[in-house]
Amino acid sequence: MNPFKRYTRTILVYSSGGSYNAAAIGGVLSGGWGDWDDETGWSKPEKTSPSNASELTTKQHAYPKKSIAHFANCEGRVEVYDLIRKKSRKAKPSDPIFCARRAWDQRSESGYMREIEDEFQELTDRTISNLEGVTRVSDKRVVGRFFALWYMRSRYNQLKDQEYILDGIEGDQLTLEQEEKLERDHYLYVRSGGRIPCRQLNGVLIQQKIDKFSEDLESIAGWGLISPEIWMNAA
Repeated sequence: MNPFKRYTRTILVYSSGGSYNAAAIGGVLSGGWGDWDDETGWSKPEKTSPSNASELTTKQHAYPKKSIAHFANCEGRVEVYDLIRKKSRKAKPSDPIFCARRAWDQRSESGYMREIEDEFQELTDRTISNLEGVTRVSDKRVVGRFFALWYMRSRYNQLKDQEYILDGIEGDQLTLEQEEKLERDHYLYVRSGGRIPCRQLNGVLIQQKIDKFSEDLESIAGWGLISPEIWMNAA
């Protein structure tokens, strides 16, 4: 049996003053960062620079556009029921209703999350073509990791605060352009005054929870394929 694969990419932390930033971040995460029971008072996401030259993703899909597109009609839209407005409408897979707004960092979005998605999409294309379920150990793990990714992103898709203050940490005086370049290159960083963007903490938190949930899903014997039937009414 293949060993269980964790997506534990090296977490890079930028600091001009040694390793204290990394130690402080690790301490916060090990202590159970985040209050997710109270679902009121979510904060507005931080904006990028006007040009967004580093091309940071600001609208982040909890469920991938390609997967949503499988349910689209001939116009490329899916039927959506808006629970807040209590009405249905048709939406494209790129619609903001499917997206979080900078709830996790670019290291997560284009790093481990993208890797999990890509493996799943390759398996999905193959599975749909063959019209068969998923029973191989390696394929089951691909589906399990994707399910864990979807599950966690849908639950950790908003932030109570945009910054968290690390005790005893000075941080670095960075321009917005410098911050965006660091995030683009998958670095975590700490601003002056020990302030760290909460999306960075959330990205690591989601990664940890995906690892744990994926292990819990190891006991599933297989994943099935549900195919809709199309009924044609005679004229």
